[in-house]
Amino acid sequence: MVNVAEHEDIYSSLIQLIAAWTASDVQRDLAGSVGVELDATAIRALYLLGLHGGTMSAGQLAELCHTSRPTTSKLVSRLASDGLVDRDRTGRTVDVRLTESGRLVYTRLVDAGKRVIADSTAGWGTDELEQFRSHLTRFVDAITATP
Repeated sequence: MVNVAEHEDIYSSLIQLIAAWTASDVQRDLAGSVGVELDATAIRALYLLGLHGGTMSAGQLAELCHTSRPTTSKLVSRLASDGLVDRDRTGRTVDVRLTESGRLVYTRLVDAGKRVIADSTAGWGTDELEQFRSHLTRFVDAITATP
């Protein structure tokens, strides 16, 4: 049987990590560090599109962004007017696709995030980094596994 009390510090650390990493000001500052001026919701949409190969349906984007379809439609319109996405309509389905500019912004955001991680783990040895990477990957795989 799992002893839940043994995991309290891990749970607390994960909550703090998620809160810190996804905070609107942190995401805006991260984006600003690479010359991108977008709100946190737009940044999240770019991350999600990039992580899903650059294209997904507007409905899927709404679901993953935890926003309503009308809110997502407005978000996509803003991103389209900024030249970061295109909308492709097929019948009743609208796909949202990163433009070349959108892919470039996504890459710059990811690179900035990687720099934060590198700075945060400065001084860690190769073995420590490999253990962290291995355990984190294993954890993410377990938590996202389909039952």
